[in-house]
Amino acid sequence: MQYRHPSVVSQTGPDFSAPVPRDGYAWWYVDALSDCGRHGLTLIAMLGCVFSPWYAAARRRGAGDPLAHPALNLALYGEGGRRWALTERGARDIERSDRRLAMGPSELRWDGTRLVVEINEITRADFDKLLTQIPKWLFTMLQSLSGRLRTTNEKLAALEKAHLGASQAAVADYPFIPLVRSLRIFQLLTHHIGQKEGTNIWLDWQTTLDWWMSLTGWSRDYFVRFVTAMEKHGLMSK
Repeated sequence: MQYRHPSVVSQTGPDFSAPVPRDGYAWWYVDALSDCGRHGLTLIAMLGCVFSPWYAAARRRGAGDPLAHPALNLALYGEGGRRWALTERGARDIERSDRRLAMGPSELRWDGTRLVVEINEITRADFDKLLTQIPKWLFTMLQSLSGRLRTTNEKLAALEKAHLGASQAAVADYPFIPLVRSLRIFQLLTHHIGQKEGTNIWLDWQTTLDWWMSLTGWSRDYFVRFVTAMEKHGLMSK
């Protein structure tokens, strides 16, 4: 997609490198209509996603880094149907200069007289098509596994409650309990905010720390000691 300024409009273009304050937002908004008038689009490139519950939670904790929550929102409409996409990414996924802003495989750039946008996103319709290609036996297997895991977790919770009782003070007598909880939290965050590169899964340090402290209430020092111990035993690397 290419958009050229009319001659009466400023030719300076956007500044994608403009500073964004902590807990703040910056976005670039484009409305466009085809020459024939039958196709249109709305595009919003955001640093600090205004629709993100994760960024909202980080802002409430006073730890909102807008560059850790970039997002590209695209809506296409007109003849032939509609398409919609909203992808929130992490700090590792953005590259920006005064004339270029890249988010994952998509980017916006200003060439001096026009805004050029290259979009490579998965829409809801694309996702629905992918779901139809997954065989039914796989869904059945996943549902069965989910049920078994839920039953196992319920049994473990019952055993833990019976062993420790209702007193939170009892946790201090069993140091393995924080370890087990820590491993569970890392597993959840891996699925939630992990970024896969080959056979490795990466977690952004600050985002993981923010979630960790929000979910557990434990200190940053405990988090650092836990990660250091995981690295020492070869379970994690920076």
